[in-house]
Amino acid sequence: MGQGEVFAATGLEDVPQPYKKAVDLDQPLAGLLQDLDRQHQADGIPSSLARPATDVDLFSAEVVADPFPVLARVRALGPAVYSTRHDFYVLTRYEDVRAATGNWRSFTSAKGVALTDEFNQQLVGSVLASDPPEHSALRAVLSDKLAPRGLAKTREQMSRYSHQLVAEMVARGTFDGVVDVARVYPVNVCR
Repeated sequence: MGQGEVFAATGLEDVPQPYKKAVDLDQPLAGLLQDLDRQHQADGIPSSLARPATDVDLFSAEVVADPFPVLARVRALGPAVYSTRHDFYVLTRYEDVRAATGNWRSFTSAKGVALTDEFNQQLVGSVLASDPPEHSALRAVLSDKLAPRGLAKTREQMSRYSHQLVAEMVARGTFDGVVDVARVYPVNVCR
């Protein structure tokens, strides 16, 4: 890939030629972005020109109802697009998302995975908000229960108990669905 092609790929084809420096596009995206940041700072390129950005509300009812046209426009801006509205980066391409999920050193989950500090505080120490080796240890504990074989056993228990509970309620003739079923079922289903 020649100089300037990286800027064309990120929507910066109008950046003056002296600022178009070659970067190693085979390196992980995090490294690429860090290298570009350093180059832009050294060359005095304003941050508003350095990376593609969007102010679209990705969580609006309209976007959630039909996200594909908006996501296509965001994806056309580049592989990593800054959301000015939400103060985070959107990785727009499957390959980059896949690479990021496998690169916990650059894209950590231990510092939070949610958009609010309050929610992130509740997730501290969980399998969702941890990196190896902690994540690996937590996942090992859960994997037996969440693997297909473990879920099959749980499914059988749930089915057996639900049939038993419904039979008991039918035999009684009348019952309160909340008190006699909804409160009892989740607590007793996997005993």
